[in-house]
Amino acid sequence: MVAASPLQAEYGTTVDRDSAYEMLLAKVAPAPEEAPEPAAPTPRQEPERPDVAIAGGALATVLGSSLFKSFARSAASAARREITRDLFGTAPRRRATRRRR
Repeated sequence: MVAASPLQAEYGTTVDRDSAYEMLLAKVAPAPEEAPEPAAPTPRQEPERPDVAIAGGALATVLGSSLFKSFARSAASAARREITRDLFGTAPRRRATRRRR
């Protein structure tokens, strides 16, 4: 029944296409027959103000640290929660602090 189908000619052949993973891997890794060309050394430019370069390096170190990333995620999560509560009016209601007598 499948062999007699009019769609057999178009859909009957198996096609092995590259997956998205294989396409991305091909972009990242050079093909085995291609040898990467050595990069030409670029002339090093001296910064105009050395104190800015030192500060930039220290800033990059701080911003790249896992402690800063954790803090930034936590702060962004808290800000997102508060904004959502304000927008939708779902702020927690406080209970009365008086005791019943």
